[in-house]
Amino acid sequence: MSVSIKAAASGSQVRRQASTAPALMLSSGTLEALKWLALILMTFDHVNKHLLHASVPELFAVGRLALPLFGFVLGYNLARPGALASGSYSRTARRLAIFGTIATI
Repeated sequence: MSVSIKAAASGSQVRRQASTAPALMLSSGTLEALKWLALILMTFDHVNKHLLHASVPELFAVGRLALPLFGFVLGYNLARPGALASGSYSRTARRLAIFGTIATI
């Protein structure tokens, strides 16, 4: 994919390659598996913290992987074509604000 950039002084067009990295394409099944994996890891962390009184440091360590996985899935979904036009950004921001407010109470 090339991006067209107008030269300021001459008015001519300069073509530059936008990105050389291949597009990351994940199936919906892979995204679901990542969400379930993150949920299970988060559950392990909560069980370790509240039922086992943080006695298993390995469960704490794997539980720290849940947030990056959830963040990756959220970012991937927001980067899909048409996400901005469909209103996904504002809907997601509103939901995060509501649940963040509830969680702080």
